[in-house]
Amino acid sequence: MITIGCHLSVTNGYEAMGKTMLGFGGNTFAYFTRNPRGGKSRDIVPEDAAALNALLREHHFGPTVAHGSYTMNLCASNEEALDFVAKRAAEAASKLYRSTHRYFFWLDDAHDAFCHCPECSKYSASDQQMIIMNRMLKEIRKIDPEATLAYLAYFETLTPPEKIKPDEGIFLEYAPIDRDHHTSLAEAGNEKNTSQNQYIKELIGTFGADTAKVLDYWLDNSLFSNWTKPPKPLVAD
Repeated sequence: MITIGCHLSVTNGYEAMGKTMLGFGGNTFAYFTRNPRGGKSRDIVPEDAAALNALLREHHFGPTVAHGSYTMNLCASNEEALDFVAKRAAEAASKLYRSTHRYFFWLDDAHDAFCHCPECSKYSASDQQMIIMNRMLKEIRKIDPEATLAYLAYFETLTPPEKIKPDEGIFLEYAPIDRDHHTSLAEAGNEKNTSQNQYIKELIGTFGADTAKVLDYWLDNSLFSNWTKPPKPLVAD
């Protein structure tokens, strides 16, 4: 079954998001669980959450995506920052509906979004992410002992971590956003795709293949519209 949806606002409550997506003809959606900049989380009304869960089951929705906050300028060498982001991840995991024990808590969605302080400059972007993901997983497992957590290979973290090894339970999520979407990722001689796939074997060697996940962008019309309005018509090749 294909699951398709978009990002929705939680302003009118959880059940309202489900009804909105039904009206759109989709069967999944994403939403922010708290203020996007890391502020107070929205209080969950049990009756509202139960109504949404009933709607999701009745209409055979796929997994929904709970979008955490953007913790800006996260320093992987700062214990207070690591503790903050790990506890926020565990808090979200404890409150949200889940159908598996696989979690996807991404870092800031931008190029060059990693710390450049003297201590962090000793580590690559991939190693910094690995420090943060290991810390998150340790905290999440306090509320879900079977939890596993994604390492997002994306932008600067497409290269495997070298100094910091993944703890047991970290799996690979490969997201080659800068690829040429009009050709096969494996096409020989395509410079863009070569830059995106050259580290696949090393990533698999670090994280394993059995639990790996691929995130691709064939239907990401915001990307193909260069994140500007009005969106371009989505036309298949």
